[in-house]
Amino acid sequence: MDSHEIQTLKIARRPKSQGKRVAFLQVLSGEAAGSIVVLQEQELEMGRQGSGLVIRDVGVSRRHARLEFSEGYRLIDLESTNGTIVNGESIQEASLNDGDTIELGRDCTLRFCWQTEQQLESAQKLARATTLDSATGFLKVEAFQRRLEQEIALASRGALSLSLLSIASSQPEDCAKGLASLARREDELGLSGGDSFLMMLRNTDSSGALKFVERLEKSLSALEPRVSGVSWLVGEDASRLLARLHSSQGLAFGEEPSLSGLRLYSLGGFEVYLGSQRLEQWHSRKVRFLLACIASRSRPVSADLVTEYLWGDDPLSAAGALQTAVSHLRKQLRPEGAPKNLNYILRNPLGFYLNPELPHWHDLEQLEQTLEQIQRLQGSPESFRWLRQLRQLYRGPYLEGCYQDWADAQRNQVEARVLHALQSCLPGLAQAGKPEELLETSLFATKIDPCLQEAHGAAMQAYVALGRPEQALRHFQWAEKALSEELGVEPSLALLEQYQRARLALA
Repeated sequence: MDSHEIQTLKIARRPKSQGKRVAFLQVLSGEAAGSIVVLQEQELEMGRQGSGLVIRDVGVSRRHARLEFSEGYRLIDLESTNGTIVNGESIQEASLNDGDTIELGRDCTLRFCWQTEQQLESAQKLARATTLDSATGFLKVEAFQRRLEQEIALASRGALSLSLLSIASSQPEDCAKGLASLARREDELGLSGGDSFLMMLRNTDSSGALKFVERLEKSLSALEPRVSGVSWLVGEDASRLLARLHSSQGLAFGEEPSLSGLRLYSLGGFEVYLGSQRLEQWHSRKVRFLLACIASRSRPVSADLVTEYLWGDDPLSAAGALQTAVSHLRKQLRPEGAPKNLNYILRNPLGFYLNPELPHWHDLEQLEQTLEQIQRLQGSPESFRWLRQLRQLYRGPYLEGCYQDWADAQRNQVEARVLHALQSCLPGLAQAGKPEELLETSLFATKIDPCLQEAHGAAMQAYVALGRPEQALRHFQWAEKALSEELGVEPSLALLEQYQRARLALA
């Protein structure tokens, strides 16, 4: 048979059973991870738009795939851009059996299930417990951030608007009910911690968000809501947007950006925003790294130290080069229309520093404060909120791409402190019965250090607690490979113990 010819595969027959069985899809990854979609024994189209199963994932086509039913389910790819994969194989048409995995695009993974109504009910309860808060029905913190990440990806692709609100009240229960009644169909509500909630406004710019806030404040006036908000800027990711929202010096709706927004992102690369404008044209790489170097210190950094860091290879011209670089940097950071004596970079006898009188925000500074809080609270339940903020802030290694010695030293120090904080919270999360956060935190740690056996063990423990022992076994295989390739060692006894527990749970 010609390899390009499409084969019509035999339709999967309904499993024989004395009890009634129901077909459903479990969303394993992507925007709606953790949710359950019950199938109704009829045709269902899946894609980014339409009246069927809408999957708001940047890798999913508008019309991606179609499920057809006739005593069983058959999946048909609709010539999607990124393809449809069943059990690791790219397909154009395939029958589905209980337990089959379906990958749509780059990020969305589904599991096809054909099980009893009792098993469906158990899966639905677990899905709700994983993604939704039982009291409010709002998305939990991690689920909201996943949804936000996908929405930002879609907004970037389609040049759409997006706004984010933070709402707090001394009467959180009544506030939650009021927000649920005000939310539009396209909005998303999530928890933020304590008495605060998050609200994502799709296809809404700052002017539209302001109008919505006015209506919200009027409707909830008796609850005295405290509302702040930001509009997404092109180039921002979910962590930056949330960090800007929670920062007291972040841009709020209606603020003029001229003097209210030097924002520095040095975790996972170095990016600079002045107001809503991202600064991209620099006189030289050393001017960029001069700003990063000055901003990385809580105290003034001496001219001798700066020249050694940045111009150590040419000490004769270092003094003149530093003076020229500082001049260029001051001009670039001066807001349009501001007087010439207004500078973000100041100098005193001890060295260079950021002007404390002008508003600025630095993710590294915010990370330092977060790490201090986690250390102070020592893994107690109060530390979990700071742990979530840590995961939002640490987008990657400090000043990624800068290989100068001073940056390497800072990078290693920051990474070590972050890993220590993550590890210190793992036992507390396990004891508090928070498997979702335990999983998020342990996986986050293994992305930073793939050989961190304590984090691998915690991830496997969380998978088992969430009823996903098969995922725990797959994680063990990945951990075993990483340990062998990176360090040439075998898994620890503790990790092998988690492996045996996962096998027993699967039996």
